Amino acid sequence: MQTSQEIQQYSQAFAKRTTEYYFIDHTHITGKEILNFCDIIQVNLFIIKELYFEWEKEINRLKSPYFDYENIEVKKNITNLLNSLSNHILIKKEVFFDLVVRATAESLKLLIYPEQYFADFLTKLNKENIKKEDLLPFSKYWSFYKLKFQKLLLEMEDKSFSSFDLNWIWKDLMTKKIEEIENEIGIFDSIYTTNWQKIIPQKEKNNVLETESFLYKSENINLPKVNFGGDEILDIPNSLNVQFADNTELKSSLHNQFQQSKIQNLRQAIALNEKFLYINQLFDGNSLAFNDALDKLENCQNLKEALLLIEQKYAKNYQWNKEKEETKQFLDVIERRFL
Repeated sequence: MQTSQEIQQYSQAFAKRTTEYYFIDHTHITGKEILNFCDIIQVNLFIIKELYFEWEKEINRLKSPYFDYENIEVKKNITNLLNSLSNHILIKKEVFFDLVVRATAESLKLLIYPEQYFADFLTKLNKENIKKEDLLPFSKYWSFYKLKFQKLLLEMEDKSFSSFDLNWIWKDLMTKKIEEIENEIGIFDSIYTTNWQKIIPQKEKNNVLETESFLYKSENINLPKVNFGGDEILDIPNSLNVQFADNTELKSSLHNQFQQSKIQNLRQAIALNEKFLYINQLFDGNSLAFNDALDKLENCQNLKEALLLIEQKYAKNYQWNKEKEETKQFLDVIERRFL
């Protein structure tokens, strides 16, 4: 199926982009960090789900015909082992990449083809009569269409259903899904863009096209250009003479626009799609320069020192335009760090 190939190709590219960025300054990723790995919660949850099923496979491989694994004490200890492992997740880049690919592909299939995804999901359950408790354990892994899934569970109550009946109920719940598809695809696109016309089903294309969606414009001007190669920063002559440190008007604007709590750590506070925006627009696609800037700004003693560093090292070298929205947003973040 051509669309499945397109989803797989996109998932590979998305996983490469996100893992390359994350592992610039990490050697491993922990369970807690997985939950905040990228801005698409569904991808993060499906990564956790993949880990859970990997654990189950490992436990089944450990089982021997010489021992009683149904013994209460044994089952309790296995449960304790699983709980302990879940609190000590530590995954290297090369292993994590494959998890992200699978989780991304599954997320896109759920988002774009929810009816087919649900039908396949029920087939894997392999049960003639399905009850609410059969589906309930999976609800914690659903972010896309979560309210619809919860509504399905409410309708099931104490009754049992065949796969055929559940599929019809689910299809009925899926009659209005265009807005959610477009909103979530917009987040995917902000991290890694593609020609979505090759992935979205034709019938969905027609509906989205009627709304003049950005997904189907002939040209996307926001193509990511992040360079993970570590090229040297060019000393570009300053043509703007941006005086960030002494710009009282800008400082006042920052206070008015971003009255929020203090940021404890710059790297953790900036969302993944925002990081790509700043790298592309403010650091000429150089992710290593961006990360170096965060480290240096993190070590500043106060806002004045941070703004002076920005003016002398980054605003001049990269010819920042203080009127551009991404410049203002980045400075907002810096100011919050020194509230």
